[in-house]
Amino acid sequence: MDRRSTVWSSLVLAALFGSSAQAQPIEPDALEAMTRTAPKPWKYVRGFGRVLDLTKLPVVIDEPGHYALQRDWNLTGYRLGGDVISITADNVEIDLEGFDIQIRLDDVTSTLLAVSGDLVTVRNGTLSACCEGAAAFGSTGNGTRLEHLEVSGQEPMQLEGADAVITGSGIHARWGITINERSVVQRSALSCRTFCLTLQGDGNEVIDNRFGFGDADFVVKVDGDANLIEGNVIDNDFVIPGTAYAVDGNRNVIRDNTISGGGANFAFAVRGTGNTLDGNIVAAPGEASLATRVGIDFTADGNYYGDNRMGAVVPFNLNGTVQTDWGGNVGYGR
Repeated sequence: MDRRSTVWSSLVLAALFGSSAQAQPIEPDALEAMTRTAPKPWKYVRGFGRVLDLTKLPVVIDEPGHYALQRDWNLTGYRLGGDVISITADNVEIDLEGFDIQIRLDDVTSTLLAVSGDLVTVRNGTLSACCEGAAAFGSTGNGTRLEHLEVSGQEPMQLEGADAVITGSGIHARWGITINERSVVQRSALSCRTFCLTLQGDGNEVIDNRFGFGDADFVVKVDGDANLIEGNVIDNDFVIPGTAYAVDGNRNVIRDNTISGGGANFAFAVRGTGNTLDGNIVAAPGEASLATRVGIDFTADGNYYGDNRMGAVVPFNLNGTVQTDWGGNVGYGR
């Protein structure tokens, strides 16, 4: 910067802040540092808004607004670890526009898309993270929404904030999915290996989903209270070694769920109190080897059950507890 530019900048500052600035001109290097702006990992494109550029990683989205993709991204070779894409701002919407973001890691712990801001929505595309140590998605913010996504990752997918929504999506997390409180999982296909879906907090809703799994210890684990588990389907052609629905919390409503195909060691293991089990079905399998061992298993007093159809070796096991039988419960098996 030449002397004329230095004088000009001094005059501008004087006009803004008073004549005292004119007596103390800012040095060229200092002025350049003040006006320098860091490049952002997006560009503005008509019709798309901010379009993400994932050429240089990691990427941080620290401004609210709408973001989009214009192409698929295969991020093989990223080796820094940590979060690949971070959303730290509130009120962010990312529309993948039907495109894919894929990453392949070897022995590096990393999350492909990590959210710490509130009210963040991600929709319409695919997030895929491979291999050991790689999580596709994780969030600590409140109000996270995943809509019409395909998500696949090796590590657990954790939504730690309240009021999360997963809808119309296919989620595969080998080591399970966790939601916290007042969250909704609906009309989605969820698959896993050892653990599927854990409800840690209260007031969640899990409605009209289909579950697939490997050698699961449990498919749905209800740790919190006052959750609604309704209209879900579990359909496998082999017996899982653990429990389909593990209900450890209190005052939960589990109704109109179906287990068909292969059974489980326990279809519904109810360890809490004040829970309602209504209209659930465990279908009797075509082969005796696929039969569920115990339909509904109670180990605490004070629950309610009615109109359940349990195709199991032991349809209802009260274990000496005291329950309210509303009637209509039918056991059948091989």
